[in-house]
Amino acid sequence: MIADVRDLGCTSTIWTSVETICNIRLAEDPFDEDVIRRPPDYYVRIEVGRQNIRAAQRLAGTFGPDTRPGPNLDLIDWHLRACGDGCHFGERGLAMAAQAWARALTS
Repeated sequence: MIADVRDLGCTSTIWTSVETICNIRLAEDPFDEDVIRRPPDYYVRIEVGRQNIRAAQRLAGTFGPDTRPGPNLDLIDWHLRACGDGCHFGERGLAMAAQAWARALTS
């Protein structure tokens, strides 16, 4: 991805955050009973995937002289995800994310 951005002529510093939490539930998702009865392996596979994505996001922030690590937004309490959708930040979550970005950008 970084190479593609550079190939487009962008030379500015690239900042990457760690953000993998998204447990969004939509109307077409299975009934709660189906979700409750999923085997533990289902959730382990999701977390292994998140671990791989987190590792790539951390690596991207240290890829070269023009990349920097941003904040770990996964550390923001999942209760602060908007409307209980399990994915998007609500007002308080956004404020915490903005503070985390401000610290990263000014340190």
